[in-house]
Amino acid sequence: MKNSLVFLLIFIIMSCSSPTKTYTPTAKGATRSGWRFFERGDFTKALEKFNAALELDNLYLPAYSGKIWTNIKLDSIANNFSLIELSDGIATDSVYLKLELSAAEIYTYFAVDSFEKVINYYESNENNWSDFVFLHDKNITEQNILIMSALSYFYTKNYIKSAEIIKKILPTWEYSKDDPDLPSKILNVITNLYKK
Repeated sequence: MKNSLVFLLIFIIMSCSSPTKTYTPTAKGATRSGWRFFERGDFTKALEKFNAALELDNLYLPAYSGKIWTNIKLDSIANNFSLIELSDGIATDSVYLKLELSAAEIYTYFAVDSFEKVINYYESNENNWSDFVFLHDKNITEQNILIMSALSYFYTKNYIKSAEIIKKILPTWEYSKDDPDLPSKILNVITNLYKK
């Protein structure tokens, strides 16, 4: 009986203890961690995590997105150009990820007055912007993207396209393609949108 009890006790102890699990870092895990730091406003730590993710997998597109957005928040726009070039070469089927990256690219190129590039990224997703919700910062919205795109068309003197985008933001706003004052009206509307 005593031996049975000892064996039973040993069996219970052995079955309760689990083998030591080793943690293997992944690009996905590092990226998730990076976004958590980003959402808390700790952009330096976020950048460290996104860098770690890209060291683990240099084709992991969500890490590129995180790093580009973090550079925007750190006011390190110049670091984004090579990242954008690399990330543009990586395919994805995720509409959300395409929009998240395109929005970051629009922010980046708008900051350096590269309006043609803003227009290219806007047009590459033109029919999807109404689906855009940036999960990591509620202050970055579809309206921000539309305003930057409308201004980019404005600065390239495509006033009609600029007016069409404003109409998406303000459906009740009226304009005429033949109005000689259209540029000043567009600028007035965009100025008022920025104030909000």
